[in-house]
Amino acid sequence: MSKESSSWVEKILKKPHIILSFLALFVFTGIMGYGKMHRNLFPNSNYPEVALVIVQPGASAKTMASNIAVPVEEELYALDEIRRAYSNTIDEVTVIRAEFEYSKNIDTAVNDVTNALSKIRAKLPKDIKEPQII
Repeated sequence: MSKESSSWVEKILKKPHIILSFLALFVFTGIMGYGKMHRNLFPNSNYPEVALVIVQPGASAKTMASNIAVPVEEELYALDEIRRAYSNTIDEVTVIRAEFEYSKNIDTAVNDVTNALSKIRAKLPKDIKEPQII
């Protein structure tokens, strides 16, 4: 170290009120920032999601799962930016949800799901009612 830089450091260290002033400034700024910061236990972090409701009159839950839910989920997993697809099935009704990445526009996601459903429509049972996309 040069003589000048060590003398500069020595001058600051000899006056602790300067260091304490900076420390107080940083603590005050931190407390003010913490007070103004938004904090939520459960922040709003919903992914773009599209739901399909498919009804097949008279079908059991097992039939709905194997003939409708599985093929539709497989087709949905082929879409771009999909996080997951999952279904809930009861007698005569299957609800399939497709969850996309945050970067996916919801309108584009709906169009992609509609196109995917139209691709496999011929593979689905003929007696299903028109699928509803929500």
